[in-house]
Amino acid sequence: MMAGYTWEQYLEFINGVPPDQQEIDFFSSVGWVRPYLQVSSPFTPIPFFSRFEKGNSNDRFFNKIINTPGTISNALGLVRKENDWATRFAVATNNGNAGTSQKQKEPDFILLAHLGTDLSGFTDTAHGGVLGALFDEAMSCCAELFRQASDRKSQLFTANLSVSYRAPVDVPAVVMIRIWLERRDGRKWFLRGKLTGEDGAVKAEAEALWISAKTKENL
Repeated sequence: MMAGYTWEQYLEFINGVPPDQQEIDFFSSVGWVRPYLQVSSPFTPIPFFSRFEKGNSNDRFFNKIINTPGTISNALGLVRKENDWATRFAVATNNGNAGTSQKQKEPDFILLAHLGTDLSGFTDTAHGGVLGALFDEAMSCCAELFRQASDRKSQLFTANLSVSYRAPVDVPAVVMIRIWLERRDGRKWFLRGKLTGEDGAVKAEAEALWISAKTKENL
């Protein structure tokens, strides 16, 4: 995997580095996913940044440990084509009121992942902890887009992540994780997500609170 970019350069990365064509070809071969990758789709594919080597110990879990044929053999991100992060961020931060997800049905970020049998907890069933990690990482990708398009002064950190498991996630399988930025209230960022499979049913849902670190002038 390509090295050299850091999370502080995430926006530059997705605007400058094209997604792997093999990833696009794989997910385009999956019937229920294909519409999201067609020209008429409101989404455009981007690389899943967590899979890329950073030149340090960052993201080793995603770019090494679960980046194998038996774990997550394929992963791809999708973002909305209009790419107007700053405007949608302004809506989400308007007096702490409900943000983008109540103004639009489409998510802000989508993660496609091909889950293998080495991720199983129960027999042929994805381990719930792995699904929680996928939610957290997809939310990170979503939140960073908004943060870097609006205010790069402070980093964001997960403060709370709550996952509700609705149904078993069979492996091997392709899953889709959709993420929305709900709202921002000061240093608090609220995100939510849904995980679905081929049948369209919601297998798991997540809600999260992210906190932006205090800047030096606020210490």
